Amino acid sequence: GSLDNVAAVTSATADPSTGNNTSSVSTSVSEQADLELLKSGPASVNAGDTITYSIRVTNLGLSDASNAAINDKLPSTGNYVSDSKGGAEAAGVVTWPTIGTMTPSDTVTYTVTFVAPSTGSLTNVAAVTSATADPTSGNNTSSVSTSVAEEADLDVLKSGPASVTAGDTITYSVQVTNLGLSDASNLVITDTLPSTGTFVSASNGGAEASGVVTWPTVGTMTPADTVTYTVTFVAPNTGSLANVAAATSATADPTTGNNTSS
Repeated sequence: GSLDNVAAVTSATADPSTGNNTSSVSTSVSEQADLELLKSGPASVNAGDTITYSIRVTNLGLSDASNAAINDKLPSTGNYVSDSKGGAEAAGVVTWPTIGTMTPSDTVTYTVTFVAPSTGSLTNVAAVTSATADPTSGNNTSSVSTSVAEEADLDVLKSGPASVTAGDTITYSVQVTNLGLSDASNLVITDTLPSTGTFVSASNGGAEASGVVTWPTVGTMTPADTVTYTVTFVAPNTGSLANVAAATSATADPTTGNNTSS
């Protein structure tokens, strides 16, 4: 606005020069807002987790903030799912409808839902601008960094005949698939042989020691990757044979129930 301030003086004595008995000052007031943006989200998640980011904007200034525009630049990896209050995503940036006026102390809150990628670190930056002057621009942006913990899911399937004749040659098959979202690193696959009978051979460089076949470590199994090994074994003259295959990895695997098969 504009301020007008007028001072005046009078006296009981005649004063023929009244034109200088008053004086005024006009002062224009420039509006100033102070938009504070606070971004929040988890510091760490697992691969494939659904993340909810929260954005809160408050006008800490003395003047109305006009035409406030709020946006959120998403991480470069992962998948956008949705946002609140009519936001629209384009080219990795969520933009909300412009707010015509934010009065002093007014607050708005938005959320964004996002699915974490298989690995890496996520950076999410939100920002707000206004047509009203904001001398405290340092709080107009806010970011969250989120680390993603890798998760594999090794699925072991063991197959072989349900019954054989004494002395038969048996072929056991071991199939391992990474069903997870992340690479499985330093994968070790083993096959514990029956306690009776005779080991003959193993495919793909497997080596037998003390009744356990161990294959060379697989450095990396990408998601959906599969390896298949076989073991040849001669059945004993009687009894029941139990054969258990297992897979382990240096990468976290929360679904351990399918890491063995017999």
